[in-house]
Amino acid sequence: MRDIERVVGLKACAICAREEGDRRGFPIVLASELVDREQASVWCTDERCYACFQDDEGGVRIVGNGEERLLAVPLAEGGKPCGVLLLWLPPGVEVENWKIQLLESIGHHIGAALAATKRADERRRIALMEERSIIARELHDSLAQSLSYLKIQVARLTALLGEKAGSEATGEVLQELKLGIGNAYRQLRELLTTFRLRIDGRGLSDALQETTREFSDRAGIRVELQDRLLGHELDSSEQIHVLQVVREALTNVEHHAHANRAEVRLAGEQGRVRVTVDDDGVGIRDAEPPAHHHGLAIMRDRAATLGGALRVSRRPEGGTHVELEFSPRGPFRAGGRPLTATA
Repeated sequence: MRDIERVVGLKACAICAREEGDRRGFPIVLASELVDREQASVWCTDERCYACFQDDEGGVRIVGNGEERLLAVPLAEGGKPCGVLLLWLPPGVEVENWKIQLLESIGHHIGAALAATKRADERRRIALMEERSIIARELHDSLAQSLSYLKIQVARLTALLGEKAGSEATGEVLQELKLGIGNAYRQLRELLTTFRLRIDGRGLSDALQETTREFSDRAGIRVELQDRLLGHELDSSEQIHVLQVVREALTNVEHHAHANRAEVRLAGEQGRVRVTVDDDGVGIRDAEPPAHHHGLAIMRDRAATLGGALRVSRRPEGGTHVELEFSPRGPFRAGGRPLTATA
């Protein structure tokens, strides 16, 4: 961006990525050291992405007016839009044709780089999904079969002890054994389900919509989803961890909360991603989960893997609040620079 400024004499403002057909943009670079930060933030937070992103073949164009006039350079590869490069255009300044042609060429190169980055992330996603499918198949053919066999044997043992009127202590131990095996089997089935989930080219947003619909239909709980992420913030591994944290939180709502409603929210702000799951149920009672319930520990492990933190608390109005917060690496974060997602 500094090279562009030096050659064409215009201050580079931002490079925003986008998904094809989506009018929202994700600023992967904000040249705050080159432009007035407040002026840049006003434009982006005013939800004027529609002005910058157009699917026509118009090429470089001017958006805004007066002091907010910008030169929008489309970033594309093979005719598919990847984003836009924005430069400040002072009032009364006209841009020579050779500069327009140069900027269009630069736009094609940056668009190709963004598309290549996305393809590389998609290849990593596919490899990750294939590996997880193999693990799920091995778990199903070994551990799941063993637990199923143990459930049958415990049922037989219960029937036999019932006929012989076993002691009260024996009955309590047997009940705990049934409960432990049942919970382990249920958690393994849920794990197999999440391992077989595929976050394909549609992205995390569609996977979350499918997950919330599944839990809503299965548990009879109204689950609402508010997803303010734009699809560029998280890499493949991070998307999987976020999806599984949401699924585990909803599983807890289904089995323990006795709730009528739950809400899942995802948002990105100042380089941090926050995921929350709230319900209107009975609320969490203990700081530590009861025996045989490992969901919270698994979620905390996932949060630690993401370099973030998981917080679980009772809501003042009733129910439980689960919050995951972390700084993503993301496919466009090679330098680890904090970014802000705007729509």
